[in-house]
Amino acid sequence: MDENPAAALIIKVSFSDPDGDTVTVQASQLPAFVTVSPTLPGTTSPVSLTVDPGCTDAGLYSIVLTAADDDPVDLRSVSKTLMIQVTQTNCPGTLALSADNPPLTMNENSAANYKLALTDPEGDGIASVTIVSQQPDDSLAATAVKIGSDWYISVTADCNAAK
Repeated sequence: MDENPAAALIIKVSFSDPDGDTVTVQASQLPAFVTVSPTLPGTTSPVSLTVDPGCTDAGLYSIVLTAADDDPVDLRSVSKTLMIQVTQTNCPGTLALSADNPPLTMNENSAANYKLALTDPEGDGIASVTIVSQQPDDSLAATAVKIGSDWYISVTADCNAAK
């Protein structure tokens, strides 16, 4: 099955024994993004597997489910493998102020650039940066500027910027 990391998928697995014996189900090779309810090993049918991969979980995964009865004379079990294919998606990048910048100090009626530390999990680059300002007036203006391969916040202060 193909699984898009944007949406969780719930898979219900039912089990029973034709002789009426209690069946216990176990799972192995569970990826971290798969949770099971009720918790395994368990005897309640059905079992729900919630598959909720993140954007860095691309790959092929196999989950082995084993159901075994509790017959003390003739113990029987069966195993099935569930294959999960998680496709690659575009993960959001991360943004921080670059550690090599001192606190931004500037004069009124001037501009300054402040380097941003951006990362992209897939390595395909950052295409755009959007700045949402919480400045209560128009005394400071900030825009994102790409210079070479680096991104900066370009801040311009007018004559009313000093507080």
